[in-house]
Amino acid sequence: MATWGTIIRADAVAAAESARRRGLIGARALGDLAPALDRYASVRGHAGSRLRPEHVVLVVFAGDHGIAYAGVSPEPPPATATHITELAAGEGPLAHLAAAADVTVRAIDIAVRTDLAGSAVETDRKVRRACGRIDMQDALSVEAVTAAMEAGAALADREVDAGADLVIGAVCGIGVDVPSAALLSLMTGIEPVAVTTRGAGVDDLGWINRCAAVRDARFRARNAKNSPTEMLRIAGGPDLAAL
Repeated sequence: MATWGTIIRADAVAAAESARRRGLIGARALGDLAPALDRYASVRGHAGSRLRPEHVVLVVFAGDHGIAYAGVSPEPPPATATHITELAAGEGPLAHLAAAADVTVRAIDIAVRTDLAGSAVETDRKVRRACGRIDMQDALSVEAVTAAMEAGAALADREVDAGADLVIGAVCGIGVDVPSAALLSLMTGIEPVAVTTRGAGVDDLGWINRCAAVRDARFRARNAKNSPTEMLRIAGGPDLAAL
C-alpha cells in the first residue's frame, strides 16, 4: 500500500510578514491572489522582495476513466488523448497561456487508453490504460494506485531538483469531474447533487448521469474515508492519485 511522505510545516512568520507587506498597498489590493501569495511565502520560508517564482512548471497528468462511457460528458472518451497530445505539442489555449506566462508544461501519460508513443507526451510513467468505472467497480488495484502516487512524487522531485520553485499540478481526462466530485463528497459529507457540476456543455441528462455516478461511487467508497489511498483506489483514478 502506498504511503504519504512527510510535508514540511509552513513558516507562519513568513506568512504573517507577507500579509503585513500586503497591507501597505491597501486592503484587497491583490484580490483572491492574496492568500496564495501568503501561502507561497510560508512555503519558501521568507517574504523578501524576490518572492515572485522564476521557474514555474505545470505538470498535467492525463488518464482515461471508465465512467466516461456512462454519458457524463459531451466529449467522447478518446478526446483525452487528443487534448494531452495537443498540449504537449504547444497547441490550444492552455499551451498558449503557459507560453505567454513563461510556464514550462510537462504533459504526462499516466493512464491514457491510446498509445501515445512517438508524440511529445511523456509516456515512461504510464501505470495502466484507463481505469475502472467507479460507479460499479474500483478505479485501480493496490499496485496501480501505489505506482501512480510514486510517479507523481518522482515527477515533483525531478522538477524541483531541476530548479522549479513552483510546481502546478493538473489533470486531463474526459469524465475526471466525476471522481473529483465523488472524492469531495466523500471527504466533506456534502451531497452528490451539491458537488456535481455541469462542466463544459453538459445537458440535463448528462448532469443527472453525473450525479448518479458520484452517488454510487461515494457509496462504494463509504468505508474508506479514513484512508486517502483507499479513496483514490476505489473512487478516484490514476491521474488524481499522481496529482
